[in-house]
Amino acid sequence: MMKSGVVFLFSLTIKAKNDTTPVIMTAFREAPRLREVRLSGASLRWISLPWTQLTQLEFWDESTSRCFQVLKETPNLEVLDVHLPRRNMERLPSLQFPLTLPHLHTLKFASDLYGELLDHLVPPALKTIHLPVLLGMGTTAFTDLGVRSAWSLQSIHLSDMTVNDCTACLRSLSSVTHVHVGVKTSNFTSYDMDELIALFDKDKKILPALETLVIRDCGTEVPAWRLRKMLESRTTRARDGEVKLKTFRLDFGRHAPVALKEFVEGLWLELLPVIDAGLEVSIDFPSV
Repeated sequence: MMKSGVVFLFSLTIKAKNDTTPVIMTAFREAPRLREVRLSGASLRWISLPWTQLTQLEFWDESTSRCFQVLKETPNLEVLDVHLPRRNMERLPSLQFPLTLPHLHTLKFASDLYGELLDHLVPPALKTIHLPVLLGMGTTAFTDLGVRSAWSLQSIHLSDMTVNDCTACLRSLSSVTHVHVGVKTSNFTSYDMDELIALFDKDKKILPALETLVIRDCGTEVPAWRLRKMLESRTTRARDGEVKLKTFRLDFGRHAPVALKEFVEGLWLELLPVIDAGLEVSIDFPSV
């Protein structure tokens, strides 16, 4: 019965408890249609899967080295979502050669603060990347990843990063058309937000192909006049040959200030000139 069920298995989720003496699981090794796997606390040390045929992998709560071991067995991955343990500080051997994932188009990372895993990958076909919290050396690892992969990245999602680290990542992305920046008021002050928006306004070498900009989880630290000025520079004041911004979205998130409605109404009035000029604008905020 198990064998006949495994034949039609397409997606699999396994959550395991850490065990120093695990029993190797082989029940799913012969699943010919298996393509998507979600593993939590599981790795090569105790589970056997048809790794080479997987196209989507979500990997939770394993060390950097064990994650890397699994990736060596999955050359046909198209989507990879990695959640390393919090406070993960493991370093891979310096002589470890970068691993090429030729079909990977979507990559999501969490808890790789200093880009240790990024330092050891080559995804030449990557189009979308999600990066929460990169610090210092992590932004260098990201920039080096792009150079090493010679990619044409199209979409990037950044969250919980300082303005400097965020800027360091964005400066190297000449092909990106969609940018999502997630901020938290505990990490961003009004000065920080003003600095970030001013950067988009004044430096057209940053994100020259930008068509969609989303700023998420912000509060009333957004300076309305600066925002309008930046949007104008990317739309109505764009020079011939420059890509014009088409869509802008502002998301105040669930933890936005209570006195938000009046602020948003004023923001809509401030942005009317760019809206009338054809920019698609949406502002999302809690109704309560």
